[in-house]
Amino acid sequence: LQPVPISMLTSDTPDEPDTSKGWSLRDPVFAKGMWCYDTPGTVNDQQVLNLFTLDELIHVLPRRLLRPRTALVPVGYSLVIGGVARVDVVESEKDSSVLLTTFVSDDLPLNCMRTAEVDTFLKENLGSKALVVPCGVERLSQWPQMESRDFRLKGKRRSADNMGHIWDGGVADIVLSSIGWVMLTGTCRYVLIRSYTPSGKGLATRSPMIPYAAEQRGKRIPGTRFYKVKPVEFPVNVRRVWARKRRWVSRKHDN
Repeated sequence: LQPVPISMLTSDTPDEPDTSKGWSLRDPVFAKGMWCYDTPGTVNDQQVLNLFTLDELIHVLPRRLLRPRTALVPVGYSLVIGGVARVDVVESEKDSSVLLTTFVSDDLPLNCMRTAEVDTFLKENLGSKALVVPCGVERLSQWPQMESRDFRLKGKRRSADNMGHIWDGGVADIVLSSIGWVMLTGTCRYVLIRSYTPSGKGLATRSPMIPYAAEQRGKRIPGTRFYKVKPVEFPVNVRRVWARKRRWVSRKHDN
């Protein structure tokens, strides 16, 4: 098994030059948007940052805008995040698959596989470049065991907007201490999730910070459980977009 490269997730042609629009603090759309940014916090026993070396911190801490990476994960499968975290889908109503949208550093590769294969996969690859962190086999003697915590989550029903579009909202964010978080999206009545971090630190759930992030996923990557990542776009005035669409529909009917 090989980690899915970011270039494959983000573009059909990885060698294509970046022509995306830059971010400007003076842009009125940017200035009037709603944003979340990290601030220094107090040291506590639920942090995992003190476990990492400087080289590992460079890979774990995001240096660019976080881009949500989404995978369709069935019951009995796990999402492995580098060598630092793991999310198992243990059980769900009618064994329904769920969407797991990951918000972590782009340097951390994602792997999706059967839960029964994860221990062997980690034993063979932990400390190697395939998982990026931890860095080097010599680090394994100091690397803590991955410990878990179970979360039983209720699914969320679909909702429709004024234009008739069906939205699948996130159920919850699974917080992975200082590593990032994974949002679960699913319409089944319940889902049992088992999450792992080093020493089981910093595992919790909260209401989704970006509940419709999974709706922004691209096309399914053939042969994998992952979806392509769409480029991050500037926020738009949703009411203005709806009004424009209504005017277009009205003109079409008049003609």
